Amino acid sequence: MDIFKPWLLLLVAATLLFTTEIAQAQTVGRAVDVNAGATLVSVGGKRRLTAGASVKSGDVIQTNSTGQVHLLFDDDTKIVVGPRSTLEIDDILIRKNGRAKRFTINALGGTFRFLSGKSAKSTYKIDTPTATLGIRGTIFDLHVENQRATSVVLYQGSIDFCNRRGACEQIRRRCGVARTSERQNDIQSFSRENRNKMLREDFPYVASQSDVLARFRAPVRTCGNIADVKERKKKVIEPKKPNKPEKPDNPNNPNKPVKPDKPDKPDEPDKPKSEAPGQSGTNGGGKSQGKGNDVSQGQHGTGTGKGKGEENRKKKGQKGKN
Repeated sequence: MDIFKPWLLLLVAATLLFTTEIAQAQTVGRAVDVNAGATLVSVGGKRRLTAGASVKSGDVIQTNSTGQVHLLFDDDTKIVVGPRSTLEIDDILIRKNGRAKRFTINALGGTFRFLSGKSAKSTYKIDTPTATLGIRGTIFDLHVENQRATSVVLYQGSIDFCNRRGACEQIRRRCGVARTSERQNDIQSFSRENRNKMLREDFPYVASQSDVLARFRAPVRTCGNIADVKERKKKVIEPKKPNKPEKPDNPNNPNKPVKPDKPDKPDEPDKPKSEAPGQSGTNGGGKSQGKGNDVSQGQHGTGTGKGKGEENRKKKGQKGKN
């Protein structure tokens, strides 16, 4: 019987190797949406990634400045790989019941959106060059600066966030932000002002989800209006502008006093009509021979233009003598 033991050991080893290869070759998800500029590196080589393509354990997804990939895994876990990012599907094994027995990925650099699926919380493990994340029914964004630092913003659930030096922090607060780098001993937390600055610079999906499919979106409203906070800060820093001086009444020479307006002239009284007794000949074109100072008897104006005032006075004088 001993002669068969070496063969038995070889058979067991071959079976285990074959099982491992099957597990690694198992399709664990697919790309449901791809922007141009994404590639898939697998055992068969490197090729352009397109919508509908399957992904397996061991595959590496890379994007350039225009690339973006929406990944849907068989346990309903969702991941968005943002522009200029690299994600390695390290070890994922999906059971027949649609839940993962193992779910380990490596976020090597870039920006990511993660929404956990229906697998057990202890199943998930996310590694970066500077941190490890354990999740508990979680939605979050991740920003990885290659070998330098890792930042995370939480929307729902909680995260056990640990750096490579053994320091850990559990993030529970909505829109809680934490960061660690290769030089830090502890996990760094942020005030609201610094947090919003980081959200604007490192997490593009907080500012806008217009490029994200509806079922891959997160409740980013928990972070408030980060652009509005920035604007209010700007208003506080700027000094208050002084009031502009009032314009002088005389803009050409402001030192010269302005002349008062002249008062209106009073209305002139109507001139009385002059009475001119003795004038006659109103109907004629000739000059009147009457005198205004004499008695106006005998003035009749025959229309000839010659008054008879003088003639009548002579007759009156003659009667007086008689």
